Amino acid sequence: MSHEHRQALPAGARLHEYELLSVLGSGGFGVVYLAHDQELHQQVVIKEYLPLAFATRVAGNTVVPVSTREAGNFRWGLDSFISEARTLAEFRQCPNVVSVLRYFKANNTGYMVMEYAGAVSLQDFLEVHQTLTEKQLLALVLPLLDALEVIHAKGVIHRDIKPGNILINDDSQPVLIDFGAARQAIGERTMSLTTLLTPEYAPFEQHHKTGQQGHGLIFMHWPPSCSAA
Repeated sequence: MSHEHRQALPAGARLHEYELLSVLGSGGFGVVYLAHDQELHQQVVIKEYLPLAFATRVAGNTVVPVSTREAGNFRWGLDSFISEARTLAEFRQCPNVVSVLRYFKANNTGYMVMEYAGAVSLQDFLEVHQTLTEKQLLALVLPLLDALEVIHAKGVIHRDIKPGNILINDDSQPVLIDFGAARQAIGERTMSLTTLLTPEYAPFEQHHKTGQQGHGLIFMHWPPSCSAA
């Protein structure tokens, strides 16, 4: 996820009681900000729905579809983004799933407010350390499997588990983030396979020889650098 985004809101911008401090990352479907909660006096993470393929920011920070033809895709993804936030809020008691504090609509788009844990992604960790010991690997995998059991019991499937979507918090606990409901919804609507999955980490059953996806058991595909040292 890039830390640059040409349409990101500027530092100092306000969203209700939140003041944006900086951009933590961005991708094709949104921007993630570090923000300060002015009422509770704590830092939070805010994710903004901003799909560059279908929307742009105009004067007044408003987000609008790039064309009438893309308006349906934009709204479809926005509804899924809000639905994802609502679903994730149900898992606040699960320590290994990102904690959603609230969600709201503003600037004609959606925002998801999450707990800030000062975490680093597994992807960034591996870029520095290259490998994990067996003990480190088990400390990551076992809690994540517990988290997946909880969310699967509620009928929720992540569909994009990869090092970039796993955070390691200050307590060295793994946290699963970015369930990507908006990306999934738009991918299914437009039949874009690259939108639906990350090829390097998608399980075999998500790749049909016809180029379409299946929805079978989802598992983690760990890169070679993640093998035990």
